[in-house]
Amino acid sequence: MVTQRKPKASKYLTTPTRPVQVDRDRSVAGLLEKMEGAGFGGRQLAEAHRIWLDMLGDNTTILVAGSGALIPAGMRRLLDPRVSASAGARVGRDCD
Repeated sequence: MVTQRKPKASKYLTTPTRPVQVDRDRSVAGLLEKMEGAGFGGRQLAEAHRIWLDMLGDNTTILVAGSGALIPAGMRRLLDPRVSASAGARVGRDCD
């Protein structure tokens, strides 16, 4: 008779998912808060939302690291030259 070993518990599967509750709150912020217990990308979206709200608080310094040619990719308006610092090769040249 072969004895089967009990599977080892995974440290990654300890928190069960929670279904997103549908109610009258139709705001994006409300939906993201409810997605905190969801699986796949929902949990990551909720975490990104929470981090963004933390970043908007007082005494916060926001650093942006860009990679690739940002201007040709159409991200010119996302950059503020008063506070942005980047290597020239990463920003690209203005071809207008």
